Amino acid sequence: MAGPKAVAKESVMVFTSEPHTTLVERLGTGNWRASATRVKGCEYVVLARHAKAKVHRPDSEEHRAAFLIGRSLSTRPSKERGRIVIEFLEYAGINVPNAWPGAQNPVAYLRSDELAAMIPNFRNLKWHKLS
Repeated sequence: MAGPKAVAKESVMVFTSEPHTTLVERLGTGNWRASATRVKGCEYVVLARHAKAKVHRPDSEEHRAAFLIGRSLSTRPSKERGRIVIEFLEYAGINVPNAWPGAQNPVAYLRSDELAAMIPNFRNLKWHKLS
């Protein structure tokens, strides 16, 4: 008889037009309609660029490219009712073209092992602390 299956760790990916400066000032990304409990259980948050949004003026990343990964996640309520800000204590710059899966909802979940396989040199990322 086989033992219990190991539960795959999860990460969250968001499709955002937020500029880098906003992410650093806010110490995270928001305003997401997502489960705070589920997000807090995630290992990483990955930000994919929504370069066609009219809300913010995006940085130079290609549309749908993953450009930043954060770890040591927490959440706080957003100023927008029913939404959260996803906070991270450390981040690394990445460049993964076409990482966003094309989902209509701008919050998607994926297994952390799938995420690691998607990012070149994942184990050697240079992590920076937010303060």
